[in-house]
Amino acid sequence: MRILGVDPGSRAAGWALVTFAPAPALEAAGVLRPPAGLDFAGRLRFLRDGLAAVLRERRPDAACVERVFAGVNPQSLITLGAARGVLVLALAEAGVPVAEGFRKTGPFIIPLVVTLLLITYIPGFVLWLPRLLFG
Repeated sequence: MRILGVDPGSRAAGWALVTFAPAPALEAAGVLRPPAGLDFAGRLRFLRDGLAAVLRERRPDAACVERVFAGVNPQSLITLGAARGVLVLALAEAGVPVAEGFRKTGPFIIPLVVTLLLITYIPGFVLWLPRLLFG
């Protein structure tokens, strides 16, 4: 099982691919950073095309994308939501199942989402989970 984590942003979007065979390990990571001088639409196109290229090359089984949920500046939230939207679109176009992650709910949430994805997409994972957690 290979899961791609995506941290959206309109000026930089990070991604990391984690593999779970035989043990969890970081396989690859990167940042999609649109060139300076692009307008907003150009940055969005760059992010979508860049993630689509990562998906073609890396072929993850599932993805977790950080969810936009709060902020001080409404315009920043709208901009971030648009960037997140094109990244989720790229995942949907590639047929990659997507779960949502929350950054500010504690350090346990991403492992929880990953575990839920594993339980959903790997038959028998529930039986293997205690050995993974407790050795």
